[in-house]
Amino acid sequence: MNAIKGKVTGEVQGVGYRMYAYRQAHRLGLKGWIKNNSDGSVSFVCEGSGVDIDFFVDLLKRGNEFSKIDNVVVEATTCEKCSTFTVVEWVFNESFLLFKIRREVFDFPPSIF
Repeated sequence: MNAIKGKVTGEVQGVGYRMYAYRQAHRLGLKGWIKNNSDGSVSFVCEGSGVDIDFFVDLLKRGNEFSKIDNVVVEATTCEKCSTFTVVEWVFNESFLLFKIRREVFDFPPSIF
């Protein structure tokens, strides 16, 4: 099994990018995780076959229809032996928590924020 870690920069938060990556990883049978970073980027770890990982990285570089990818940096890493692919949730301050609650309660589209 191969493993990589990486970082994606661009317009990748608030546009469904992590769920897009989750669906692609699940479809390819990959394990790992993806999370938002406080600097506006997204980090990920991915484990699986080399061919599937390469295809996954190509899909991350394309992004979904709402994202704009500036750069994807990838490097080899050791396997974390993840059991599935997970979207990691996080909250870095009270303002973001309030934003997240308002968005879930009122179902505002990402473009409003």
